[in-house]
Amino acid sequence: MKTSRMTAMLAIAGAVALVTACADDDDDNGISTFDDGSGGGNGVPPIAGGNGTGDGTGTGPGPTPGASAAVFNANEIASIVFVINQGEVAQAELAQQKAVSPEVRSYADRMATEHTQAIQRIQTLGQASPNDPTAAVLARHEQLIAQDLGQQSGPDFDVSYMTAQVGAHAKALSMIDRALLPSAANVQASPQGDLRAELTSMRQAVEQHLDIAVQIHGRLRGVNPGGPEIPVVR
Repeated sequence: MKTSRMTAMLAIAGAVALVTACADDDDDNGISTFDDGSGGGNGVPPIAGGNGTGDGTGTGPGPTPGASAAVFNANEIASIVFVINQGEVAQAELAQQKAVSPEVRSYADRMATEHTQAIQRIQTLGQASPNDPTAAVLARHEQLIAQDLGQQSGPDFDVSYMTAQVGAHAKALSMIDRALLPSAANVQASPQGDLRAELTSMRQAVEQHLDIAVQIHGRLRGVNPGGPEIPVVR
């Protein structure tokens, strides 16, 4: 049990470290480094536990077969998922106030709505605790990113917000695949619902958010000017 828990902690810590490491400015998506206040950036290098192709998206089928299973209980999973979604809502609310691109504003509206709904759903499946140590580390990371975004304005804010969004959703995919879904397999479904089913649904949404974020970021950087635009949220 202790070994599995340590593996889970290291997987999450590794995911955070990977997406906060410096990325090159000349990668295929044009994603540059973004200082979160901790001395690193949050560009997107390859995410462990993804498809192993080194594409940096983290959108592969999941953890490598034979990898050690992570073990978190329902309340610990709820705490981690709550912080992930809370961070997304905080960033989206900043973007609703500061973004200048209509497409970025529309994306932020969608993130605020969908991640708020995700918070409401996860709270019915487990009791989120602000004292959970893993969630606390993630919360601090989210605070640093929000602080950095709060100091930016204009088109620079738009690029930095979308860079942060690519990193945040890639990080979330890695955590879902390497720690949260394996843990949920050991949690019995409650009368309120199935935690694993919720995480599976969450993964699909996060993957979609990541794809859109990459497209918008590319357009802001002039890398993908002809890509499809995100539907406007009314």
